[in-house]
Amino acid sequence: MNDIISPDLIEKIALQSVLRRRIVAYFIDIVIICLLIIPAAILVFILGFMTFGAAWLLYFYLWALVALCYIGVSVSLNSQTVGMGFVGLKMSNSEGAKIGGLLGILHSILFYVLFTLTSGVIILVPLFTKNKRMAHDMLLGISVINERAIKDII
Repeated sequence: MNDIISPDLIEKIALQSVLRRRIVAYFIDIVIICLLIIPAAILVFILGFMTFGAAWLLYFYLWALVALCYIGVSVSLNSQTVGMGFVGLKMSNSEGAKIGGLLGILHSILFYVLFTLTSGVIILVPLFTKNKRMAHDMLLGISVINERAIKDII
């Protein structure tokens, strides 16, 4: 039996079912963000009375603020959001190192900008790329891998 595992096999295993897992992770993260918006909205409501209504202007940006804070904190802690961790995905840079929260926030912003500019067609990019990376992954040099599959072979 050969104990040597080829790099091509490792890459194939690392990308196994990543697209499906990313979709599930996205919806888990959306649910978590929605749940985090509730206490944030209550806090803004209370702050609005303290600032004579000025803080209520934050309601226009509340979704984006909560989402970016959630992504920044969770990605900076362990290179994955809670949804990604639940389905066994992890983000890394091109060298395989952890990514920081700022890069995670930029990754999220770039996704929504490209999604808006292309009317959602950008989601089809991984179906035609060799390593199943999305456009914003390629632009930032980020890979999303199936961490559980990697741990199983090591």
